[in-house]
Amino acid sequence: MPDYYCRNMEASEYLISRYCLIRDKRIILNGEKIIEESEGANFSEFLSSVYKTFGSEYPKFYKMDLLSKLGFLTTDFLVDSGKWLKPYESDQVAFVASNSQSSLETDANYLQTISDSENYYPNPGIFVYTLPNLLIGEASIKFDIKGESIFFVSQLPDFENLKNYAVSLLKAKSAKVAILGWVDLNFKHDYESILFLVENSKTVVKSKETWLFSAEAMEDLYYEKNLEE
Repeated sequence: MPDYYCRNMEASEYLISRYCLIRDKRIILNGEKIIEESEGANFSEFLSSVYKTFGSEYPKFYKMDLLSKLGFLTTDFLVDSGKWLKPYESDQVAFVASNSQSSLETDANYLQTISDSENYYPNPGIFVYTLPNLLIGEASIKFDIKGESIFFVSQLPDFENLKNYAVSLLKAKSAKVAILGWVDLNFKHDYESILFLVENSKTVVKSKETWLFSAEAMEDLYYEKNLEE
């Protein structure tokens, strides 16, 4: 954690210019539902269907674990296949993410390959994803993100902590734009992912709607309080 990081940092000069939420086989981009899958598809099939139809081409997608696929697709929609990052140098983009499970689902899959001494087949293709920050890594490779990154683990989304860390980076000039949010997946394949793009209010090209960067705004978007019934 950088030495300039501190609690309760002001974020009034920054805006959430875009956000993407994936939950319950739905994808919401900037408050608009853009994908709503049928009930029949399981989580893995849902991700593959979205990637085939809308995803940026990335041959490694099918080799990734489910957590990385979820993070990759959320990032892809958020940055519009990388177009939203074009005004920035690659090292000016920070990525701050969190979840409640770390890479536990993949850890369990890898354990199955090494737990039986008579059927011992450690799989490096699975092992490489036994760190949650690999989802940041895959998105960073595809979208040329080379700024600072960190992955937090907390029981519930801690938007105040995410905000403070991102503002620390932005105020210290370590980054000019930040991607941050929550990408969570458990053993039962219950999942949700929400990522925000945060930019300086003086330089952002304002879209149809922007939100003042705050923990409260992120919570409202996470709980879908901005969506009309």
